Amino acid sequence: MARGLKPMPFNMMRSRVAKSCVAISILFLATSFSGLAKADDCGTYPAEVHNLVYGGFSDCTLQQAGEKPLWHGLTQSGVLQQIRFTFTEGHSFYTKVINFDEQADGSGTIRLRTIRHDPVKGLIVSSQKSRRVTSDEVAKIDSLGLSSGTWEHAIGTWDENEVFLHCETLDMERVTHEGYRFASVNISCNQPEKLMPFVQFITGLVDLKPFADRQMY
Repeated sequence: MARGLKPMPFNMMRSRVAKSCVAISILFLATSFSGLAKADDCGTYPAEVHNLVYGGFSDCTLQQAGEKPLWHGLTQSGVLQQIRFTFTEGHSFYTKVINFDEQADGSGTIRLRTIRHDPVKGLIVSSQKSRRVTSDEVAKIDSLGLSSGTWEHAIGTWDENEVFLHCETLDMERVTHEGYRFASVNISCNQPEKLMPFVQFITGLVDLKPFADRQMY
């Protein structure tokens, strides 16, 4: 049965795992990951994201690559909504960023960038592509975002109180004139049935195909 999206402040997670017989080990792992996320707080995500055990690991990479913080509001004039999907490999070898902008006429633009950490050159954008999105495709994006429940909570997670190690994470953001939404999932280890049609449609628009037995992007 697919897990649903849940609002998951870190203090709630601590109270749940404390009831189990493995509370100490799970809590140690959770707080360790949470501390790492907070240490990498460069302002691309709101502070509440870093209260999630796995949220926002790409924060400084996005900031260094010139990505703007969506939680401050729409970053371009004349757009109706912006969506950003950020895939971060479990060892931070690469980050793949999909940005979608809906224009006032109902069409849109979608872009994919792959960001890598080169030991000599530092942060580099190793590949990028973009394409127009039709109004029908925009309607599909809206429909799948709604049916998946991805934007139900201001800050949400699909991972509940699971503990994952070195999985590829996916941070999903959406901003409109009405406000900002964020949801995270360990996409290579947790692929909720309710969420995956939305992820597959967005990645398909930029021809980003899963690999490693369809577990990673």
